Amino acid sequence: MHPQAQVQLMQILAKLKKVNVKLVMVCHSNYMFYHLNNLILDDKIERISTQAMIFKDTDEGSHAINLPIHRFGIDDNNFVDTSEQIFNRKLEIIETMNKVA
Repeated sequence: MHPQAQVQLMQILAKLKKVNVKLVMVCHSNYMFYHLNNLILDDKIERISTQAMIFKDTDEGSHAINLPIHRFGIDDNNFVDTSEQIFNRKLEIIETMNKVA
């Protein structure tokens, strides 16, 4: 889904939440995640009625870990690592290209 459509979808979900519709959503989109944080920060979604989890693989299987939600939203301990890895790999590739040139 286009990033702008993801943001619009999160807006719709927030409006549904305002009329007491219970929602469960599974998502890997950092656009939706960051927009959810903005909605929490802007008091458009109540922190008390929101829960966020990540699933971590362990030797015993997957475990759901609750992410704390505070005044500034949900800490991004999930998407930043992947973005950083991708960016660092880009830098490695460019460095290799520069050595060859």
